[in-house]
Formats: sequence, structure tokens, C-alpha cells
Amino acid sequence: MKSCHYFSFCPVCGFLKYKKVFTYRCFRYVRCERCHLIWMNPLIKTESTADDYENIDWDSYYHFLADFRCRQFEKDITLIKKFCSRKGRLLDIGTGTGEFLKVASEHGFIAYGVEPSRRASEQALRFGPVLRSEFEALSFKENFFDVITLWSVLEHVTHPTEFLKKIHNVLKNDGFLALRLPLGSSLINFLCLGAYKLSGQRLAGPLRQFYQLDWQSRHFFLFSEASLSWLLEKTGFRSVWKKREPGFDVSSLKYRLTFKPGNWLLEKILETLAAFILFLARLLKKEDELILVARKI
Repeated sequence: MKSCHYFSFCPVCGFLKYKKVFTYRCFRYVRCERCHLIWMNPLIKTESTADDYENIDWDSYYHFLADFRCRQFEKDITLIKKFCSRKGRLLDIGTGTGEFLKVASEHGFIAYGVEPSRRASEQALRFGPVLRSEFEALSFKENFFDVITLWSVLEHVTHPTEFLKKIHNVLKNDGFLALRLPLGSSLINFLCLGAYKLSGQRLAGPLRQFYQLDWQSRHFFLFSEASLSWLLEKTGFRSVWKKREPGFDVSSLKYRLTFKPGNWLLEKILETLAAFILFLARLLKKEDELILVARKI
């Protein structure tokens, strides 16, 4: 079953003018001419019992991505502690397989997770209490959490304004929201779109991976820094720190491009390509992810 919602204006800033970015099969993406938000329009969400984690090659995942994620999460929790000195309650929305719960608990936080995937939440329970649900369906006490984290989550949410308003409600006064998300104004997005259009829409693989079009949890939104600032302000948050970073290293990009490691020559080619893309993105300041900490106001 599918649900479909059409936006006649930008869902973040309300501007009426937008342009088509690309179309792939039934998916159409547009860009707001004012805040530069990219979104799926109409927004098509598949209501299915399928699980994105069901088909993951776990050996490959842990070899290529789990270590990278843990190293990244160590940096993330260190950043959070700079702003939130009290190690209170932390909620990780979309906790996945729970690596961040483990890291946050080791640093003294009382960490909870929310994860809709059955298979991922079973893995995450090794590291702390996890509610298997969509965040929108849960009820929490007001002003309950000191920190809420959204690591690669907001781009998958169908109604980001209502989502952040609910987060604002359950955060303590002066609590913190920390998030990471992919940016539409990145070199990776430019290359994926360029390859797709220049090939006459035949080279769709990189674009499908970046927008996760083959997943149940597709990228419904790709924010710009301007559109994210707009969204945070209207939902009661003020940014206190932000930085663009590459959302990958050489090994994790190889995994993202293939998902089938084992071909030595292909891996070497992808390793060289990944290193070059990483270097160029940093040089041009067009890294693909934004890390941001915001305070509830």
C-alpha cells in the first residue's frame, strides 16, 4: 500500500515556486527557488511490512561500516558534551543497530533508543533500552530529555515540521538537538545527478544509492543549510554549532557503491575513485553531510 501527498508549495518556507530536479520511475524531486530545499513531490511512502535491514549482508556491514560509525559516534558524543555538561537522559531517534547507544552510555548518559525496524532494534537491544516504533507514534513526558539525536533521520521523515515540534516538546528547557543529514548542495549529489542526466538516465545506480530509492526509507528531503535554518527557527531551535563533513571514508564509500565486496580489481578502482571524490569535496567545501547542534529556545 502507498500513501501519496502532493505539495503545491515548499513544505519548509512556504514559497510557491520550485523546479524539477529529476524524475526516476515514479519518483519526482523538485527544488524550492527560495530556500533550496529538495523534496520528493508528490511524496510517496510505501506502507509495507518490509524491512530495510532484512537484506543487509551483516558480515560486510560490520567490516565496512560499523567501525566507521563507531569512530564517528565517538566524535559526536564528544561534541555533545561540549554543550551539554550534565549527562542526563539522551534519546537517539532512529538508533538503527544501536552503536550510538553504546557510545553514549559509555560516556555517562542515560541513553534510550527508538527504532522502527524489527531486525535493527533486536541488534540495538544489546546496548540499551530500545522502543520498536516510529517516534511520531510514541508519547513522552514534556521536558523529559536533555539531548535528542537524529543521525541521518530527518531526511526520511514525511512531515519534518511536526516532527521537530514534537522533539521540542519532549526536550527540557535549554535542551539540545544534535543531528546529521545529507545536503543537496554537495559534490556527491552533483555527480550523481550529472551521471544520470548525461547518460540519458541509463546510469541511475549512484543516484538510487544517494537518494536511497530502492529502500523503504527513502530520502524524502535533501536540505540546504538555508532550509534547515528556516525549519529550526520555526520549530523553536537555535543553531549553536554546525560543520560540513564528508559522510564517508574510503572503505565505507566502496561499500555504498557496491554492497558486494570481493572483486579485487573493482575494489581498487572504487578505492581510488572514493579517495579522489573525498579530496575534491573537501577542496571545494562541498562535503555531503551537515553536523549541527541546536538549543531549544
